Amino acid sequence: MPRRSVLTEAQHAELFALPGSEPDLVRYWTLSSADLRVITSRRRPHNRLGFALQLCALRYPGRLLKPGEFIPDAPLRFVGDQLGVEPDALADYATRGPTRYEQLDTLREVFGFRQLSRPIHAELQAWLLPIALTMTGGIDLARILMEEFRRRQIIVPGITSLERMVSKALLDAERNVGNLLTGSLTSVQCGLLDSLLLQHNAGRISILAWIRQPPGRPGRRAFAEILERLSTLRAIGLEPVLLIAWLMPIVTLGLALLLLGIVIALGRTAWPRWFAALANPVSLVAIGMLIARILPEPAHTWLDGAAFNLGWLVVYAVSTALLRNGGRSPVASRDEAA
Repeated sequence: MPRRSVLTEAQHAELFALPGSEPDLVRYWTLSSADLRVITSRRRPHNRLGFALQLCALRYPGRLLKPGEFIPDAPLRFVGDQLGVEPDALADYATRGPTRYEQLDTLREVFGFRQLSRPIHAELQAWLLPIALTMTGGIDLARILMEEFRRRQIIVPGITSLERMVSKALLDAERNVGNLLTGSLTSVQCGLLDSLLLQHNAGRISILAWIRQPPGRPGRRAFAEILERLSTLRAIGLEPVLLIAWLMPIVTLGLALLLLGIVIALGRTAWPRWFAALANPVSLVAIGMLIARILPEPAHTWLDGAAFNLGWLVVYAVSTALLRNGGRSPVASRDEAA
């Protein structure tokens, strides 16, 4: 199975790029006095410079520098100025093969950097799943993962491993959501849902694509097709599932409004106590139904099922007016001004 690509080449470069602007260099690559004591223990200038650059790169973006990697002038001079070493000295860095690996061991031992071991990998993958459930973009998830690598002082692996972790987290999140949506369905319902992907009447489109097509010009034939599509969906028996999914947020919002009305009635908010008579679920529905009934057609038909939303709009407008007038009604404010 081919690897799922969730990042572009430009995003690869962005994630692993060394800081280049002065604010970023000051923020991420400024060396402390403790850092300088360790760095200056290196005997030769080029090794001090190379050691410092490796330390800075491990801190941000969080990866190892590749052997012979080109270091842009701005970060090279920024680190060199802190050490009093000319940038040209880097050309002689790690001419002896073991030097670079010895320095990497020192960096891990002294500064606490860790390799991405299997237990840490599994821990990070589990940590990433709840975050992946809240987003769909690979680059945003990759940035969060990179930040967590830096926070835990874990050396970021290659871009392939990083992208694989992000891809797995997104895939696991999709499966998690799928399981939540289909967990209460029977095997018959799941089979009927799968059958929506079959061809419609031996045509070129699937049943699902046919259902999603616009009905066409108003008329008896279009109405008959709408009824046929509706019966196809109702045969799956999803009405109870959809009703529960619809009722849960409505009930939650209703309970929250009821609690808000109680708090207002107790005088614990900036609203006057009488406002509790409006800020409750019963009043919201009653106000919305009243508005929908007194409106002329076709507005009455359009808004007949939006009583709660209409009531919420009225209460929001009254609430805004009250808070703008310091908790007093606009009418009372005008009387006091007169």
